[in-house]
Amino acid sequence: LARSQITLSERVKQEVPPSWDPAALAEFIEKYGTHIIVGVKMGGKDVIHIKQLQKSNLQPTEVQKLLKQLSDERFSEDVSGSVVPNSDKLPGKSKDEHSVVWDIHTSFANSMRPSVVSHSKNDDILSVPIRRGGADTGQSHNQWLSTVSQSPNVISMSFV
Repeated sequence: LARSQITLSERVKQEVPPSWDPAALAEFIEKYGTHIIVGVKMGGKDVIHIKQLQKSNLQPTEVQKLLKQLSDERFSEDVSGSVVPNSDKLPGKSKDEHSVVWDIHTSFANSMRPSVVSHSKNDDILSVPIRRGGADTGQSHNQWLSTVSQSPNVISMSFV
């Protein structure tokens, strides 16, 4: 759908408040929204977010090295398809001290509450791996990737 082809119907045009009336504008927005979706990209996304806390003394090169190690760990697999653990290189401890018992599907629970792991001696680097789409049950990247086609998620949208 090309953006140039979009025109509002006469019915919608007539419902646009003619003057500044917050209540009428709120009602219009509640009914029609504020944007028109003209495109959607579906699929999956597997991302590692890292945050360097302000108290950190690590140099950018050290942070970049840690990100490389984290991505190698997450996206590398051995011949059997399981994730290659490398806990010597990637010390980290979970910041999720209060575990929640989920009685719903694990992939939904994981997507709602990603694990936060601290790294380095001073706990001044946090990593948050997030997967969108697919069935995330803690499996390797390639195993997760094979589930994306059966359970895609919205990755991005285009609006006017």
